[in-house]
Amino acid sequence: MQIKIQYASLLIFIVFTIAFVLGCETAEDNDVTKDTEVELPIADIAFDDYGSSNTAADESFVIEATRIIRINCPVDVEVYDSSNNLVASIKSDEPQDIADSSIISSVNEDGEKLIYLPADADYYLNLTATDNGTMSYSINEYSYRVGGHLRLLNYYDIDIERGDIFTSTVPLLDTDNISDAVLNGSATEYSLFDPYDALIKPSIELIGTEAKEASYMVSVSAEDDYGLVYGQGSRQLGHYAKVNAMPHDGYEFEGWYLANEKISSTAEYRFRVESDVNIIAKFIPNDDFTNNIKNTVEIDKNQYHTNDIVKIQETISNVSTNETVENFHVVTTILDEYQRHIWQDSQPIESLLPGESIYLENTWSIADGSPGSYTVDSTVYQTISSDNSDHESIVFVMEETTFTIVE
Repeated sequence: MQIKIQYASLLIFIVFTIAFVLGCETAEDNDVTKDTEVELPIADIAFDDYGSSNTAADESFVIEATRIIRINCPVDVEVYDSSNNLVASIKSDEPQDIADSSIISSVNEDGEKLIYLPADADYYLNLTATDNGTMSYSINEYSYRVGGHLRLLNYYDIDIERGDIFTSTVPLLDTDNISDAVLNGSATEYSLFDPYDALIKPSIELIGTEAKEASYMVSVSAEDDYGLVYGQGSRQLGHYAKVNAMPHDGYEFEGWYLANEKISSTAEYRFRVESDVNIIAKFIPNDDFTNNIKNTVEIDKNQYHTNDIVKIQETISNVSTNETVENFHVVTTILDEYQRHIWQDSQPIESLLPGESIYLENTWSIADGSPGSYTVDSTVYQTISSDNSDHESIVFVMEETTFTIVE
């Protein structure tokens, strides 16, 4: 994103962002153990909306800046300018329209409430807790010139009670040091006060390279591909992430797992990002077919050479003790390392009695492939028609194994 501003005959382009990140957990939230970058809706905002002064400093440069306040909990927010005018407000998770104000408020894809403040004026904030819990509050300075965060002040796990009012002061940037701030982070003194006007010290403060590199990856995946997952991407230290899981037909969401430990039972899960994480969604069968049908797939060896033959054996079992499974299909697929389908076979099965197993054998010639890694996928599926509509759904179980071809 680029914004060009003509100031008399001088064009100086300095982009600097200060982001305030506020995250809270209510007493009802899950315990905590965003692919996204900071996006600022300033491309369509005229510079005049920010206001300007006639100081000598303003004649030497123009500041295009925004401070982003991020809120992840039940907190009502009011923002006032230096003249004590209300310029932005979010109540009950809804941005409010403030007459004659150009300050932007919104809610992002991670459910964070956002307020954007220019850097050429003083502001103060009232944060009113609407529930009991804990609060995390972060102040981030982001420079477009550098392309990253240059200063982080993170306040973690502050106890809040319904009705508590916290305040934060957001001074304008020191124009004498703006050039250094754009490259290395500013020395602006930000403040957060508790309901008794006591100054709260940050839990973590990073500046310069350390702050820029404090970005972490949130990786999400679905175990056995029995559902879809959303929310993968990089977040800055102290930001919040929201991940979602959606099961396929025949399954239900069971939980989110981190390092084999269950961290949430809800399909929508939000947490504060403090490190790289790999979160796995697990799904369990919830209908007769996915509960009763089990399959395995095996090959005769794990490494093959040119002109070898891959021998594939699949076992399809009905583990039910009293139900016959009818009218389903077995699809066997070989995929290369780029997930391209190299070979496929499909066989219809009329019925499988309780406790019965069938064995299927296939072969594939290595001459049809090239050196690399391959996956053999065995999928057993059944098409189900709804009694009340023309809608059809597919329920399935699947297993896979891998092999390599070498020269």
